[in-house]
Amino acid sequence: MKMAVKCLGIAVLAVMMVFALIACDDGGGGSSGGGSTPGGGSTPGGGTTPGGGNTVINTAAIVVIAPVKGAAPSTTATGTGNFTIGTVSWLPPGTSTFLGGTVYTAAVTLTANSGYTFTGLNSATINGQSAAVSNNTGSAVTLSHTFPATIEMVSIPAGTFMMGSPTSEPRRWDDETQHSVTLSSFKMSKYQVTQAQYQAVMGAWEDRTTTNGGKGDNFPIYYVIWYDAIVFCNKLSMIEGLNPVYSINGSTNHADWGTIPTSIDATWDAAVMDKSKNGYRLPTEAEWEYACRGDYPNKATETNTKPFGIGDGTKMVSRLANFAVTYPYDLARGGPYNDTSATGYVGKTTAVGSYPANNYGLYDMHGNLYEWCWDFYDVYYYSSSPANDPTGAVTLSDRVLRGGSWYNDGRLLRSARRDYGYPFNRSYYIGFRLVRSN
Repeated sequence: MKMAVKCLGIAVLAVMMVFALIACDDGGGGSSGGGSTPGGGSTPGGGTTPGGGNTVINTAAIVVIAPVKGAAPSTTATGTGNFTIGTVSWLPPGTSTFLGGTVYTAAVTLTANSGYTFTGLNSATINGQSAAVSNNTGSAVTLSHTFPATIEMVSIPAGTFMMGSPTSEPRRWDDETQHSVTLSSFKMSKYQVTQAQYQAVMGAWEDRTTTNGGKGDNFPIYYVIWYDAIVFCNKLSMIEGLNPVYSINGSTNHADWGTIPTSIDATWDAAVMDKSKNGYRLPTEAEWEYACRGDYPNKATETNTKPFGIGDGTKMVSRLANFAVTYPYDLARGGPYNDTSATGYVGKTTAVGSYPANNYGLYDMHGNLYEWCWDFYDVYYYSSSPANDPTGAVTLSDRVLRGGSWYNDGRLLRSARRDYGYPFNRSYYIGFRLVRSN
C-alpha cells in the first residue's frame, strides 16, 4: 500500500421505495389483439385459448416500504399485474419496530389470477433490486429481498472551526497548517460501514475480510478501495430511492461506469461529486475533521485545539480506541511515548461501537480503521483552500485517509493527522463511513 512515508499504516430518513409489478406475456405479449387461436392450445406469444393453457407472467418487479430504524414493519406491498399481492413478512420476525444496524429480508407471496401462471417467471425485483424466487407452484410464487442494514446517521450542525493543528501540538506535521473553515450542516454515519451492510449492497463475494483481520456482521468492512466506496455510495442511494451523488462521464448509474479499476484510472479519478443531491457519499476531509473533533467551547475561534475528540481531548491511551496501545500519546508527557505495561491491544479490527463515542455520538473516529475521504491529497492545500465547504484539490493521484487504525500508534490517531493512499490501495486497515448532505 502506498501511504504517506510518515505513516505506518443507521437514523436514516424514511424512504418509500416505489415498485411496479409488471406482468407480460411470454414471447412478447400474447397473440395479436389479445385473442386466442380457434384450435385450442397456446399461441407462440403466450395467449390463452378456450381449450386450455395459461398466459405466462415472466417478469415481475414489486414495492414495499424499506426498513427504517424505529418504523413499524409494513405488511403490505403495491404493484399492478395479473396477480394478487399477499402479505409482506419480515425476517428476522418478532419486532414491533425496525432496529438499527440489522439486516432484514422482506418476503411477498403472489397469487396468479385465473388464466395466468408463474411457471415461466424468469426475472423479479423488489425496490429495483434483484429478488430471489422460491416456492413457485405456477399458481403462486414467493419473492424475497434482503435490505442493507439501516445506516444510522448523526446530524452534525453547521459551524466554523480551526482546521489543522496548533504549532504547539507535539509531533505534528507541516501539512497541518491551522486555518478557519466554515461548513454547512450534514449527516454522518454513527459507525464505520459494516461487513453486513457492505455485503447486502455489493454482494457477499465482494467481502474480502478474514478472521485474522476481524470478521463478523458488525465488524467494519476493510480491504475496500476508494473506487469501491463511491460505487457503494451510489448503489445504496439507488436502493433507498435517493439521488446518487457521484457521476462518471455524466452518469450516476454505477452500472454505466464499467469494471472497478485495480490501478490508477483517469476516468474514475474524474468522478464528479454533486453535494446538492441527497444520496450517500464520502465525507470531505474538512467534514471529517470537524465531526471528529466534536463540540467544544468557542469552537469557531479556538486556536489552542486539543489533539483528540474523545476523553478529555489531551491523550490517546488504552480503552479509548482500538490502536497500538503500547505507543500512546499524551500532551502532558510531550506527545508520543512508550508504555510497555499497557494492556488492551487487539491486533485487528473490533466490532463497531466497541469504544467510547465523541460528543456528537460518532464511534471509532479514532482508530479501528483508516477512513477514505472524498478529497485528493495535496500537501499544500491548506494554504489556498476555500474558507467555506472545501472539497479538496483538483485531480491529483492520492486520496485522503483519516483517523488511524488498530495498527497505528496514538500519534497517528490525532484529529488533525492527514494520511493518503492511491484510490486502488486495498488494505486490512482501511475502511470508510458515510455522509449525506442536508
